Amino acid sequence: MNDSYVRAFRWASDRIKDKGIVAFITNAGWLRSSSETGIRRSFAKEFNDTYIYDLRGLRGDRGGTKEEGGNIFGIGTSAAITFPVKNPESDHKGQIHYISTPDFASASKKLRLLEEAVRQEPEWESL
Repeated sequence: MNDSYVRAFRWASDRIKDKGIVAFITNAGWLRSSSETGIRRSFAKEFNDTYIYDLRGLRGDRGGTKEEGGNIFGIGTSAAITFPVKNPESDHKGQIHYISTPDFASASKKLRLLEEAVRQEPEWESL
């Protein structure tokens, strides 16, 4: 993949070496695309934990877009906040923790959910 966000993940992973946290807001196409299984596999391989907050919000004429809800950035693609964590003291590897905004959530509702997540840890789904 030659996308800039994929390169940014690679650079950040190399930069923190064996310990640290990376945080990115990117488009969320890599979460569901069959052509991007490699990036998902590399998260599981390289990081102890990866936390993904899927903000959804895809716009356009493709099926299911209404369920995606509003886009908090006003862009035509879905978005995700991703926190990959490397911790050499952890006894596990490749844990993926995921949460998604609800169907039909407006942009303002999504922002409120993010504010709540800052105050109180959301209930992550382990994948």
